[in-house]
Amino acid sequence: MSGRIKLDLNNILDATLVKGKILFLTKEGIIELTGKKARELYWKVKLRNRRKAFGL
Repeated sequence: MSGRIKLDLNNILDATLVKGKILFLTKEGIIELTGKKARELYWKVKLRNRRKAFGL
């Protein structure tokens, strides 16, 4: 994949933990990240998706 993808909540569809790495499913593809910022973004995505699913 070429170029940079902006990682914000509007661009990320879902996130998954796989063997200590976080995979973000974006509108343009899949991005693999690790680290504290990635973990914080992971939880923001998960909470946002949960709220959408339950209509909160």
